[in-house]
Amino acid sequence: MHLYLVRHTQVDVPRGMCYGRTEVGLAKTNLAEFGVVAKNLEGIKFKYVYSSPLLRCLKLANFLNEKLDLPKIIIDDRLQELNFGVWETKLWSDIEQMEYATGWFHDFVNIPCPNGESYLQLISRAKSFIHDFKMMDTNNNILIVTHGGVVRAINLLIKNIDPLKAFDLEVDYGQIIKLEIN
Repeated sequence: MHLYLVRHTQVDVPRGMCYGRTEVGLAKTNLAEFGVVAKNLEGIKFKYVYSSPLLRCLKLANFLNEKLDLPKIIIDDRLQELNFGVWETKLWSDIEQMEYATGWFHDFVNIPCPNGESYLQLISRAKSFIHDFKMMDTNNNILIVTHGGVVRAINLLIKNIDPLKAFDLEVDYGQIIKLEIN
């Protein structure tokens, strides 16, 4: 089985802003970026299409559905980005100055954001999501439109990578990462 993980395209937020679960707008270049993603997926037949419920992913998934005649989009809450809690919409430069942030920056895997979640919690959601595929026919291609944090989590779970090395994988906006599950 092949998973095609697609990170949403560029967003329209101030540089350095923390956003995870916050609904944010897409950059003005979104339609051109959507077109590039669609072109890179042309000719691939997908059995299932999943998307995060956040609009920056859903808009891309709907565009791909229209352009590539994909199966019905399945919205899955487990594909949402990390919940940064009270840090959502704050600048990272301001967050770095907060007392609680020091512990999080030293152990983001285990320590949750205030009123948010830890990366281990996001990994747990991703693990639950990919576990559902174990019962499927292994000859399927599955398209997943999601966020950078989730792409990294699924990658480390499938490749058995230490969570501390999750951010060694760079995931650009609109990037497609193909993974195989045996």
